[in-house]
Amino acid sequence: MDIYVPIASQNGYRELCVAPARKLGLIWIPLFETGCPVPPESIAEVMAEFATLQLEMRGDPDKDRFVNQLDRVIDELRECEGRTDVEVWIG
Repeated sequence: MDIYVPIASQNGYRELCVAPARKLGLIWIPLFETGCPVPPESIAEVMAEFATLQLEMRGDPDKDRFVNQLDRVIDELRECEGRTDVEVWIG
C-alpha cells in the first residue's frame, strides 16, 4: 500500500521548512521539497525531525496553522511506523 503525505505547496514548503531545517541541521526535511520516499526504518527519524521543526515554529502566530498541519503529518507517519506493507512518500 502506498501512503502519500502532502504537506504544503512547494513554495510554501520552501519558505516554511527548508531554511529552518537547514539551520537546525535536519537531513530529511529539505529532501521533501521535491518529494521523496521514506523507508520504513527511517520513519521515526523523520517524525523526530518534524517535531524539531514544530518546536522551532511554535509561538509564531503566522505559523500556527502550519504547526497544526505538522501534527497531522506526524500522526500519519506514526500509523505507518513499524509497517513493512506501506511505502511512504512525502512531498
